[in-house]
Amino acid sequence: MYRSVLTCLSILFCYSVSWAEEPIIYRQDAAQIIIPECPLTPETWAVESVPSHPHLYLWNESEHASSYQLLQKAARLWSSQGVSNYLVGAQDILSSESTAFEWQFVPFDIRSHYHQLTHLSILWNLTFGTNCLSLEKRLEKAQYDQQYVKQLEKPFFLPEQKTPEGELCLDVFCDPKVIVRQEIYEGKWVRLLYNYAPIGPDKQHFLIVPIAHRENFNTLTLDEYLEAMQISGILLKHYQGLHYTWAYLFHKTGKEAGQTVFHWHLHLVFLNADAQGFGWIGGMIKNMLFGTSPLPPEELEKRVQDYRHALIPLLSNPSSSG
Repeated sequence: MYRSVLTCLSILFCYSVSWAEEPIIYRQDAAQIIIPECPLTPETWAVESVPSHPHLYLWNESEHASSYQLLQKAARLWSSQGVSNYLVGAQDILSSESTAFEWQFVPFDIRSHYHQLTHLSILWNLTFGTNCLSLEKRLEKAQYDQQYVKQLEKPFFLPEQKTPEGELCLDVFCDPKVIVRQEIYEGKWVRLLYNYAPIGPDKQHFLIVPIAHRENFNTLTLDEYLEAMQISGILLKHYQGLHYTWAYLFHKTGKEAGQTVFHWHLHLVFLNADAQGFGWIGGMIKNMLFGTSPLPPEELEKRVQDYRHALIPLLSNPSSSG
């Protein structure tokens, strides 16, 4: 009994010490908000699983659900301060087991005279890993941002959303022609599409979109998010098996954050080692400024057919991919 009490006290003591030595702003269930080591912008928060994992496909449903709530809470917190545009992005280093996967939440404050430079800053920092902070700086910023804990502790409720029969949806992700041309897989809540104008030298660029019309992440349901994460995980593991090095995942809410189609969609872009560097960042800047060229119809059709052949068996039977 005495030893058990000592063990419990030891665990509690170690837990409190580790908390003090980590740049944690707020912890909830199976995920937490932290100050990232290499934030994409000075205002960026990160959401990681508890415990952390090197790849998104290692997250379980509880970790995804908790991270969904934390990202939604961060969005509502910033919205209460007049900032409703944001980007959520991540880099999954498929070739490494030493870096924890995290989602970075990046607010776009259009009241700032420099908000238009945020896109360039994000691309640069995401590619080259600059702007990294010391642990001391991260702890200092986390302590300052803990002023928002009371707001983050407020219960989060997103009512169940149903798409009424005959609801008018005019965006491209509701266009039957687009779905027929680009759809690889349809699940219960979301679809996996191939981007008709892919970025990246290998053109491995996918989109996950909800079947129902959801304008942005704020209106996305938990069921839709969980299925999107399941599909993402299967693709990440598949491309890791093909020896791809990096995966970039991101979605945007609001025009200032770069959202051009107001139907929520998650981008997944896969790159090999020789694609990283100035060529990648130069290509991304070009794409951002001038857009990308659509694939010829024949190439698009062939690619979609090839992806269906390779991915539908994995997506239809998730246990076979694990």
